Amino acid sequence: MTKKEIVPLEEALAQARAIAPKLAASTDALNKSIVEVEAALKSLRLGVSASVLLDMDDDRGWQRHLTFAKRDKEWHLLIEEFDDREDVTWEPLTNSSREIRLKSVRALSELVVELVRAAEEELQEVTSATASVKEFAASLKSREEGT
Repeated sequence: MTKKEIVPLEEALAQARAIAPKLAASTDALNKSIVEVEAALKSLRLGVSASVLLDMDDDRGWQRHLTFAKRDKEWHLLIEEFDDREDVTWEPLTNSSREIRLKSVRALSELVVELVRAAEEELQEVTSATASVKEFAASLKSREEGT
């Protein structure tokens, strides 16, 4: 087994300075792509929220989700965190750590599947409610005409 080569501090700092702007540019490109995905999801105009689990800790009763939901009158990709005390925190995905953004990108397809499922459920509920309201309105109208 070979020992791990120790890089002199000066060399490590030079490497850090060289990679920092590349990492920053890549992160900016990632954020731009996330914004484009968010805009595409908004343009679907589904009007439903959905979430997928990213991380959890059963011992602490804590969960982190990637969510597409309406906050402050706008639809956003969000990171939501929950705990046993029912405390919920959220922040825009683009404001999250790079680590969380990378994990979220891998979950985007699953989130879209959940959005479609939620929209289908909502469609069934709206269709059923519409039929009920029409029936109710018809019964009111027939009572009104009968009196």
